[in-house]
Amino acid sequence: MSSGVKYLIAGVAVVALLGGGVFAMKMTDPAKNSEEDSETSSSESETLAPVYTGSSDDIVSIEVKNDAGGYTFVRKTKATGEAQAVFTVEGLDGIKLDSNLVDGFAVQAKELVPEKIIAEKADDLSNFGLDKPKAEVTVTYDGDSAGKAVILVGNNTPGGDIYVKTKDADTVYSVSSGFVKSYTYEKEYFISKTVLENPSDKEMPVVNSITIERPNLEKPIVLEYTGENKSGGTSATHVMTSPVKAYLDVSKSADYTHGLFGLTADTVLSASPTEEELKVAGIAEPTCTVTMKCDDGKTY
Repeated sequence: MSSGVKYLIAGVAVVALLGGGVFAMKMTDPAKNSEEDSETSSSESETLAPVYTGSSDDIVSIEVKNDAGGYTFVRKTKATGEAQAVFTVEGLDGIKLDSNLVDGFAVQAKELVPEKIIAEKADDLSNFGLDKPKAEVTVTYDGDSAGKAVILVGNNTPGGDIYVKTKDADTVYSVSSGFVKSYTYEKEYFISKTVLENPSDKEMPVVNSITIERPNLEKPIVLEYTGENKSGGTSATHVMTSPVKAYLDVSKSADYTHGLFGLTADTVLSASPTEEELKVAGIAEPTCTVTMKCDDGKTY
């Protein structure tokens, strides 16, 4: 097989750069040892008073301490008129955050409304994982809601919910894990996993060139924009110019030339990776590097 053909069939790999919760209060079955005790204090259909409550617009900060390192939400802008307060995460300045998680976090964290009491005075908090809680959450308010609420987050219940209690009271509750589970996460959880946005067709730039470099290639693979359709059995707008000149399959060329747009990560490992983390991830000495140059002057 010729060297040119070998290059034509070479695979393309993309290296993603390392960059840098929704409250549902529904109680389910409590732990077996506490279920009978809770029957007298609440029923399945009873709506209980909030363990704590306040206005999301009055929240100054939400400090979360946990084994993952924790995080702190801080208010950047106070609410004005119909506009809600704006929050960010300390230590993630300049990093794009997931707006779906961040924008509604304070709204969900403003209060804790249980549907069932597990134990009004628990004899042994270790039964619920609250002697050594997985997270300690401090919500600080100003304005009409001025004050603090400190919540401890314990183990999962047999039904998959989570035990919680306030730090200064003895009553143990269980709540849905939907939002409270986010109190056990690290701050990187709130970083956007979109590595490169996928513009609309109207805003999509022209990709002038794609260059693919790998240690096992003598020459880089280069795809360049032609500016017009070319002959040769294809109407693709890009051609390969290195290591050999060749036309691209029109049915697949867009995947090669525009595949970086919309690239997302599965997980954010680190907001500020160390050299060791880069080495472990294989980024220090990448197996493949892809460079995309666009007509708007941006290079990725």
